[in-house]
Amino acid sequence: MITDITAAIYARLAQILVDDSLPPLVDGKIVLGRNRLLENSAPPRIIMIPVRSIFSAQDETASTEELGQRAAWLGRSLVTDAQHFEVIAWAADAVPDPERDFNATEKLYKRFIRAVHQLTHGAYALADGEWLDQRPEYTQLVKLGHLFQFGVAFETPVQDDDLAFVPDGTTGDTTTELDGELAAEEGAP
Repeated sequence: MITDITAAIYARLAQILVDDSLPPLVDGKIVLGRNRLLENSAPPRIIMIPVRSIFSAQDETASTEELGQRAAWLGRSLVTDAQHFEVIAWAADAVPDPERDFNATEKLYKRFIRAVHQLTHGAYALADGEWLDQRPEYTQLVKLGHLFQFGVAFETPVQDDDLAFVPDGTTGDTTTELDGELAAEEGAP
């Protein structure tokens, strides 16, 4: 779920910010949706805007290592849903300085990318970014800090039905073949 993804990234990002002695996000979380862009707020802030999903079958051309790295994230799935987001990082330096604000914003978006990488290594992709407030047509609505926007996509599973529930205490018999010999195991779950 989208809110689960953002909550997991925020939990990791919050710890990275503490470890690097950087201020926490002003909202106390990553906020979702384009409607959050023009809110009366302050930096540092991360806004993730869901923009599309691209569905595909499991990638059978990937190497065994790549498939293994993605297995933990994707689990058992029918298809993969590559959920694409626009990410906007907004930060300002502790000392008001438009030039140092670039550095503060860069630190924030790079820590966000670090958090994403640590959580979803092998199951995410980044798209190029740009400094939104540096566009010639930008109206200079933001007077504190700078805005950097880039894309990120997460491969998430579209799963079939959940496994059937097996009550505690259920046992069964299994037969295992080892090098052509049969071995019966009784009481195996």
